[in-house]
Amino acid sequence: MVKESTDLPVIGNGHCLDYNDVKLWKQKSNVNGVMSARGILANPALFAGFPVTPQKCVAEWLDISLQLGFKTHLIHQHLMFMLFNVNSRVEKSEFNSLDSIPGILQYFEKRGIEIESLDLSKNPMYKGPLLDT
Repeated sequence: MVKESTDLPVIGNGHCLDYNDVKLWKQKSNVNGVMSARGILANPALFAGFPVTPQKCVAEWLDISLQLGFKTHLIHQHLMFMLFNVNSRVEKSEFNSLDSIPGILQYFEKRGIEIESLDLSKNPMYKGPLLDT
């Protein structure tokens, strides 16, 4: 094993889609950490141990992306990833047909998911807009 042959930290990567994959990587390979790409897209709370994306995470991400002025198609695409393991086939079909921010907001409102306006100035991680305008 690579881990046993070096003193350097070893990071596992590849097919880490959910928290069980994270545990499996750690168990089988004894790695120091695990990376995930598609798994984090689908569930930004993956490493916090959540099996699917929590509603609060979806709401906060949507609110932040709206405040930062992300384009509708990018917001929609990322939400499709985040909701993939949450929504039923019918819900996926309905969500995938949406093509506007008001439609997306109505979709969440019908499901009782509140999108609040976050005060980003109080968030220590916020460093200003991503792009100069």
